[in-house]
Amino acid sequence: LATDLAGNEAQAVITVHVETPVLDTVPPVVAFTEPTHQATVEDLTMLRGTASDDQGLREVAMLILRNSDLLRWTGTDWSAKGAFIPTTVNPDGSWVYAQGPTRAQLPDGDYTLTALAADLAGNEAQAVITVRVETPVLDTVPPVVAFTEPTHQAVVPDLRALRGTASDSSGLRKVDLVILRNNDSLFWNGTAWSATQAFV
Repeated sequence: LATDLAGNEAQAVITVHVETPVLDTVPPVVAFTEPTHQATVEDLTMLRGTASDDQGLREVAMLILRNSDLLRWTGTDWSAKGAFIPTTVNPDGSWVYAQGPTRAQLPDGDYTLTALAADLAGNEAQAVITVRVETPVLDTVPPVVAFTEPTHQAVVPDLRALRGTASDSSGLRKVDLVILRNNDSLFWNGTAWSATQAFV
């Protein structure tokens, strides 16, 4: 009600609805996608996962614990006072942590990774996995390859059917064949003889 100096009055009337706010008590959902629980890895330079909350995420943070001495990764080194470090959260809820220790900063052993997600209301949830870091063993053993048809020094009418075997404990990538005509040192390229070495 407003009254001016001459006694004129005017009113403004509104209606409001009062409701007790519904508190958000539901924590977000967070998970790792890379690496997976109990995986064996060479390093921890790139960690990935997903997070979601129906009211919106505030952040996802990462903690890397070295199980052998309980030191924590600070982003640059190991320390007893390491804390959660923010990750990069994408609009679709996927997150990436790209500040993990490199191969040179990782002794072989077990590590505990904790992803902490917080929503806008302050509710939190964690995803915890354990991984094993192992120095890769270099494969220096060559594969085994042999002919089964034809045999060495055999006399054959043609070379249309060549067969053999190959094996490797770490797996084979491919088997190539080179056919050299000894009397003129030409190579078979699949359709004709050529002076250029060809794998068929």
